[in-house]
Amino acid sequence: MERGLRRQELAVPVMAQLDAWRADRRGKLRPKSKLGEAWTYLDNQWDSFQPYLRDGRLHIDNNWVENHIRPIAVGRKNYLFCGSDAGARRAAAIYTVLAVCRVHAVDPWAYLSDVLVELARLQAAGATDYRQMLPDAWKARKAAGGQSKIDGS
Repeated sequence: MERGLRRQELAVPVMAQLDAWRADRRGKLRPKSKLGEAWTYLDNQWDSFQPYLRDGRLHIDNNWVENHIRPIAVGRKNYLFCGSDAGARRAAAIYTVLAVCRVHAVDPWAYLSDVLVELARLQAAGATDYRQMLPDAWKARKAAGGQSKIDGS
């Protein structure tokens, strides 16, 4: 709420000035110049930017997401040849689990050491609902009593 009010107070007037500049420059810049390319980008994205001004919950950028997917993007060439489509799917699943561990501040080594043993036990017991094995549920269970065993019922 407070961020939305501050945004209305500070960002909306600045964006109004930028919009006036944008309207004044329309048709006056060479499209292939660096400034012309930047103006075209701004003009094309203008409508998509407006919800940011109206909703204080929205962030001006997606840095949080970018920072979390950067290791995957940086290593993409290294992972291009996983041996097969099935290998690529398995690698994607593992990277997803590790990213979720990071988001929930779970030590991946401790989590995987515990959960992989329990996964084998649950599969042998015929369990089909594995949501209790997700990093956030595992962390909550550990915090509640330190019990590592997962209920196989």
